[in-house]
Amino acid sequence: MLKTDGIWRITGTAGQFDLQAFDPTITIIARGSAAPLGNKVYFWSDQGVVRVSESGVEVISDAINTTLEAYSYDASATAQAVGFSSEAD
Repeated sequence: MLKTDGIWRITGTAGQFDLQAFDPTITIIARGSAAPLGNKVYFWSDQGVVRVSESGVEVISDAINTTLEAYSYDASATAQAVGFSSEAD
């Protein structure tokens, strides 16, 4: 679960669910930027574009963070993402 107070994990079965903090240091800034691809989720966070997997969170946008920071306040409300995998992947 991507929230403004971090990334959370919901686990459980048969109506017995538990909410646990997965990484409270990363927050989503553009709700429409979250996109699943394979077993991972990508989104625009307060630390740049990140990839979230079962093993953790990785910032993958270091090369373009300066550009993202210039747009973060203007585009965060309207940013959209779509996961796409080519056959070459």
